[in-house]
Amino acid sequence: MLLLNLLVVVATASAVVLANAPMAENDGAAQDVLRPVVAGVPAPGVPVYSEDFSNQSATSSAISILNYTGGAAAANQTYTADAPYTPAGNQCNGWIVNSATPLPASDAGCANNQPNGFAEIRSMAVQLGLAQGQSAAAAANNQALSEYTNAPNGAIAAGTEFKTLQNNAIPAIPGHYYAVSAYFAEVNCFAAHAKETFSLIINGTPTVLSTGLDPCTTNLPGVQVTKLQSAAIQIPVGTTASLGLSLYNATTTGSGNDVAFDLPQIVDVTPIVDKSFSPTLVEPGQTSVLTLTITNTSDLMAKTDWGFVDNLPAGLTLANTTFGGTCAQKAGAAFTRTGTAGGSTITVTGGDLALNDTSCTITANVTSATEATYTNSPTSNMTLTGLIPGAPGTVQFLAPRIKLVKALGSARAKATDQFTVAIRTGSGTGTQVSSATNATTTGTGATVTAGTGTTGTYVASSTKSYFLTESGAGATDLSLYNTTLTCVDSTGRTTGLPTNVAYTGNESITPAVGANITCTLTNSAASPTIKLTKALGSARAADTDQFTVAIHTGSATGPLVNPTTSSTTAGTGNAVSAGSGTTGTVTATAGTTYYLTEAASGTTTLANYTKTVTCTDASGIQTGLPTNAALGASLQITPVAAARISCVITNTAVRADVYLHKVGLTQSGSTVSLSGSQWQLQLDAGGSAGATVAGGVQPVAGQTGEFKLAGLLPGTYWLTETTAPSGYLLLAQPIRFTVAADGSVSLVGATSAAVTLGTATGGAPEITVRDARPLTLPLAGGSGSTGLFAPAGVLLLLLAGLVLVVLRRRSR
Repeated sequence: MLLLNLLVVVATASAVVLANAPMAENDGAAQDVLRPVVAGVPAPGVPVYSEDFSNQSATSSAISILNYTGGAAAANQTYTADAPYTPAGNQCNGWIVNSATPLPASDAGCANNQPNGFAEIRSMAVQLGLAQGQSAAAAANNQALSEYTNAPNGAIAAGTEFKTLQNNAIPAIPGHYYAVSAYFAEVNCFAAHAKETFSLIINGTPTVLSTGLDPCTTNLPGVQVTKLQSAAIQIPVGTTASLGLSLYNATTTGSGNDVAFDLPQIVDVTPIVDKSFSPTLVEPGQTSVLTLTITNTSDLMAKTDWGFVDNLPAGLTLANTTFGGTCAQKAGAAFTRTGTAGGSTITVTGGDLALNDTSCTITANVTSATEATYTNSPTSNMTLTGLIPGAPGTVQFLAPRIKLVKALGSARAKATDQFTVAIRTGSGTGTQVSSATNATTTGTGATVTAGTGTTGTYVASSTKSYFLTESGAGATDLSLYNTTLTCVDSTGRTTGLPTNVAYTGNESITPAVGANITCTLTNSAASPTIKLTKALGSARAADTDQFTVAIHTGSATGPLVNPTTSSTTAGTGNAVSAGSGTTGTVTATAGTTYYLTEAASGTTTLANYTKTVTCTDASGIQTGLPTNAALGASLQITPVAAARISCVITNTAVRADVYLHKVGLTQSGSTVSLSGSQWQLQLDAGGSAGATVAGGVQPVAGQTGEFKLAGLLPGTYWLTETTAPSGYLLLAQPIRFTVAADGSVSLVGATSAAVTLGTATGGAPEITVRDARPLTLPLAGGSGSTGLFAPAGVLLLLLAGLVLVVLRRRSR
């Protein structure tokens, strides 16, 4: 029965385990205990004596209690009882039976007068087995002690129905609590009920624990089964005790009072003390709450005046003398909790668990100035009185740690670039708390030399935020890099850490207690950028002229990579309106060739302009960029990483100054500059003279016969003499000439000796026009005869007309 009962307890009460718990220094013995896995959850006490009446078989015949010897669980006890409660009393009492036990012939009162009663005794043995959780087959073999009094019309004296004889065979532990229990079955509850008294025999002296325990739960007929439980008693500390058991029935009538009982036990019902800390992880100097949980056994009997001395592990001290918890004064001696701030001892006396209390707690605040892990064990750190040791508590004092390291995701933008990392408090520019010893990187390309670019491990605090920063060493420009931040806590205690997030220079983290965080700042050379803008080096050739800039890939006509919103200029004269004529900043790809172009907008003629391009790199990385270089169809640029290239295409209107020199022949045949001529300049219109160029021909002050055709754009022009110098003939036909895009001038069509192209004194193109002087006749009244000269004059006029005709034909 004991083994089966223990198996049932272990199988059905998952909150208990079997363990060997060493006793406190005042304990006189050691024993196996059932302790709760979860503090505060009551578990059954530990039987130190258990009698299942099955050490001898009653199948073939009933066994007298006086002739029975218990097994090992019952300390091999033999038993006695008062005469009416033994077979010798002929009352059908004192027999150990099971469901198959035959009627004992030696008990005349039972065999002759109560055969039906004996049948009920056997039935109660089965019911007792079932009540203990046995199967039907096992219950059929369950054995119990009968108390079926054969005195229906008479009286029976109250008396001891069961008592151990070897009362020095069951040792008790000083300070522990013990109680008695047994299973009872009773019939005829409509009549008198048994009234049981449970006594614990301590060192040979019976001590009553509980009286008047009634197996009948109602007054109804039929078998009623219950487990009766006594109160608990504490063995005084400092004594050596042995135990025995006595069951006494105080009912004196034989009318009713018909019982059988099984599994009487003496049970160690000492509460258990478990320890825990909250939180279990704190920083040095912070406080953790030590909780001692006193858990009652499942009988829930009152346990008065337990106590302990808790010697905290070395290095763990009381933070203050504030004690808390739910334990309180219930009975007996005063309840006290004492200790000294900074001390390492907690003393508790007069602790109580009242009837039906499951548990109570005592709390204290503890701290440590150093990093360490402390295990406070009820077994090794406590002296217990009235308690058995349960689970230890563990607390760790550990500060968080942070390390910041530098990495490169690409080659350095500049070969000399190096970086310095730091951990700061307050802000990104606050006090540096990390070591500067190896904080600056060394290395080349994409390599950071091992052991450099790191703050090392900094012992931090969970109550502060830390700012992770970097700075460029020397002339390093951090704007040439894209930086990401990744932090990992190897302990997993800190949540919400950044993973590959863009670093802005002011990131902070707040470590959890005991965290071990490594943060990595990874710099990668930024993508290059290109920006193309338009400028004018002179007034527009025409005020309506506008220009569009563009950046292409693949070729000058390849895919466009810039937005077009502001790519076309606005403005007049030599002004480009702010925000227009620009591609904006375009993010490029290092190593890819880009084509920078401009195009005419509207009616603009690009041939009227010279184009130069100048590019600069704000990063100072890109080499070979053009400076005031002539621009052809496009400018090709292959940017390197982190370059920040700005290019400006400057258009300057092509305007040529052309000079006109008017000369003529004198009577003597010499060439002289002539004054007095006037000219008209016209634009070419499909091969004919078109619109007049206002102010196109202006005399040059101080220079006879010199005219200036100022600021002519590339194109074809017609120059016509409208007034000849006095005494000279008009130029027979207009002069047609062109101004090229490079400012050079050439005559168009047939020319004659009268019109030549040369260079003025300053090097500008100069057209020279030689006017012819008409013939002059002698004045009247001169010498000679008019009759002689008249025919000659007529002849000269005819010759002059002939010459003029010939000259005009040659000109055409």
